[in-house]
Amino acid sequence: MDPDARGRAVALVAAEARESESLDVLAVLERCGWGAMLLPPSWYPAETARALLDQAAEHVHEFARHGYRLALIGARLGLREALERVGLELPPAIDPVSEAELSAYLTML
Repeated sequence: MDPDARGRAVALVAAEARESESLDVLAVLERCGWGAMLLPPSWYPAETARALLDQAAEHVHEFARHGYRLALIGARLGLREALERVGLELPPAIDPVSEAELSAYLTML
């Protein structure tokens, strides 16, 4: 079996965080050996967002069950509730302002 390229670490990434002009969140995650789960943007209709967040929560539940390190980059309304429905709390979160800050944060998790 091939090792997991994500390094057994997955970050939930809010759309607004990944759209920053001053910070390439996905590039930092890749350099640090983290996988990314992109969350639906805040402008999605509530019903659609809830369904997508529920699906994301199911995946996060599996990652947590298998011992993955988890992080949240940015914020997404409705995520806390979706995670609670599968018995999880929000993972450690950061709203970074620079690539150096994000990289240092991921390294300490």
